[in-house]
Amino acid sequence: MKVLITGGAGFIGSTVASKCVDAGIDVVILDNLLTGRAEFAHRFPFYCGDIADEKLLDSIFADHPDIVATVHCAALIVVGDSVSSPARYYENNVSKSLTLVSSVLRNGCERFLFSSSAAVYAPSDGGCVDEHWRIAPQSPYAHSKAQFETMLDDIVAATGLSAISLRYFNPVGQIRNCEADQRRRARPTHSESCSNHIRQERLSELRGRIGRRATDRECVTTFMSGTLQTLMFEHSKGSTGSPLIHHA
Repeated sequence: MKVLITGGAGFIGSTVASKCVDAGIDVVILDNLLTGRAEFAHRFPFYCGDIADEKLLDSIFADHPDIVATVHCAALIVVGDSVSSPARYYENNVSKSLTLVSSVLRNGCERFLFSSSAAVYAPSDGGCVDEHWRIAPQSPYAHSKAQFETMLDDIVAATGLSAISLRYFNPVGQIRNCEADQRRRARPTHSESCSNHIRQERLSELRGRIGRRATDRECVTTFMSGTLQTLMFEHSKGSTGSPLIHHA
């Protein structure tokens, strides 16, 4: 099994890539290195470029026709920056991501995992939400994630794409034996307008729940585990399953 990871030289993408290798999944990385680091991607087939570069994407799939899924981690993610530069966030997180989806579909890749955000949820006085909670983004960053999820819904309905959006807050922590091993010390921004207590639930198709304390910070290993299980679940269905989209 081989997957394309966009943003694979960043904190999330590189840790997902490392975990994929541990699970026997081959990885190809696409990253423009705007915030990513090349040393995090050097042990994988690595393409430096933009997710909206259609010629580059065609070249990646020509070089790796056995890619079966795309894990889309490339995005601008700082809430404060999104407030001061909203157009930049909509261009990168919505417009360019739409071009990415068109490119992977054109190349026959119909499995898509989107690294979304729990910032898309409405604030909760009760402190905890699940994936059925009301969607009410509170920042341009969160709006960009929610808008792309809506686009995925429509594309899934009209094409053979199967897509899953994974929503989470502020991944932090260390990954043993991972070159991207680092602690995030910056103040998290995703929950500034929302409750400080979030609980996310695993897809019902994965037959279980990720148990963890409700918090606005999430250990990156939890996200990686969910991503890997989602990849394996999607792969186990084969390429003839019905199009679907889930949010978790």
